[in-house]
Amino acid sequence: MSPALLLVVVAGALVCLSDFRKGLVVIAAAGLSQDLVRKLAPGQPAFVMGLVFVAFAATFASALARDHHRWWRRRDWKGLRDLLGLFLVVLAVQAFVSYLRVGSFVLIGVGLAAYAGPVAALVLGSWAAVRRGFVENFLGAYLLFVAAMASGIAFYQAGYRWAALESIGPGLTVYDQALGAIYLPPGFFRVPEVASWHCATAACVAMALAAARKTTPAVLATLGGLAVFLSWCVVVTGRRKGLGEVIIFLVLFVFLHVWYRGRLGRLGGAVLVTILIGAFAFQHYGLKEKAAGQIGSMRERSATAGGAAGRFLGSVTSLPQIVAAAGVLGTGLGTGTQGAQHFRAQGESWSAISESGLARVVAELGVPGSVIALLLLFRFAKNLRERAPALRQVTIADPTILIGLVALLGANAIVFISAHQIFGDPFVYIFLGLAAGFVVAGLDEEGTAAWRQRRREDFLAEAA
Repeated sequence: MSPALLLVVVAGALVCLSDFRKGLVVIAAAGLSQDLVRKLAPGQPAFVMGLVFVAFAATFASALARDHHRWWRRRDWKGLRDLLGLFLVVLAVQAFVSYLRVGSFVLIGVGLAAYAGPVAALVLGSWAAVRRGFVENFLGAYLLFVAAMASGIAFYQAGYRWAALESIGPGLTVYDQALGAIYLPPGFFRVPEVASWHCATAACVAMALAAARKTTPAVLATLGGLAVFLSWCVVVTGRRKGLGEVIIFLVLFVFLHVWYRGRLGRLGGAVLVTILIGAFAFQHYGLKEKAAGQIGSMRERSATAGGAAGRFLGSVTSLPQIVAAAGVLGTGLGTGTQGAQHFRAQGESWSAISESGLARVVAELGVPGSVIALLLLFRFAKNLRERAPALRQVTIADPTILIGLVALLGANAIVFISAHQIFGDPFVYIFLGLAAGFVVAGLDEEGTAAWRQRRREDFLAEAA
């Protein structure tokens, strides 16, 4: 690590330790910029991808040193506590199994982080979201960071060929019958897959913020323009999963908003403004023509693979084959991640699992562990559903943004079932964990208000 990078890392860690809410913004900056840092570093070392862990660890340590409200409602905690304890036992057992099969602590660490990381991020997000306006500020910062990273896609399409705009590794090329080979640009991200996910997620965030209750017309137009630009970047990266995430998000967002709020409200205006801006941009700037090859390639691949529905159903119906290959008790943490083949012991004959996220979970945790994980998620969702009527009321937390985050989590859950690779990226599962934590805090109005009152009383006592 160069002295300059070390200095930046130390400075960022100090910021995280001084204020854990500022630390969350540092996490977002580190999680996105580490792709560019790795591209520019000599030899493009893989350890750079661990910078987000440094920021997260420092932020979590800072948060632990402060007084917080309970991250989960007391009356709901008993049912969740037992399942969470069982899940931790499953992770410990599968870590031991992974060591016996593969013998790599690195692989165990990668697998453990993928399962425990989102839970820790959820707790951290629920603590941070207690402060008024923090969720909107964090999402706005994330949106700006992604837009800056995605600008590299526009630069590449404009004809620039800087080293920072190339993929790490051989890159990804698709083929169109009319245009032939087409290189998929990642922008300042390390690969098109990562660029597609962040651009799609940021487009969803822009739509949620645009529909918020305090959005001004100027901000609405800006967010609509960003949503259009980021959606176009998803098309240019040529990844169908990114488009699927945006479409599923919009469907869930509209449905949940009408279901809980009884009307479209500002969401209808946000969608209309985005459509108008998109229509103007595609007509005036020829955005469709500039991505014609990617669009044609995605159509051809969808027709060949049987479409998104066929891929989703195939992910579910392939589970018996996964159990037969991996065994009922599973193969251990990290053995289903990308790159696991580099850690397997000599003579290991178990083949890599398919792209399905369900297949990865069942293969790594086994059938018993997967059932426990499913029950834990069911209990978590049930508790949140019991709090959901708060979305129909006027609350301190903006209900539209909470509904948008729920729709974003739902869309990613569906994408994960059919394709899990992107969810092995550390910042991806940390971000989703933080989003879940924001929802948890936003739907616990009573607990949040009690904590704020206690903090106010403590402050007044100290002042006296």
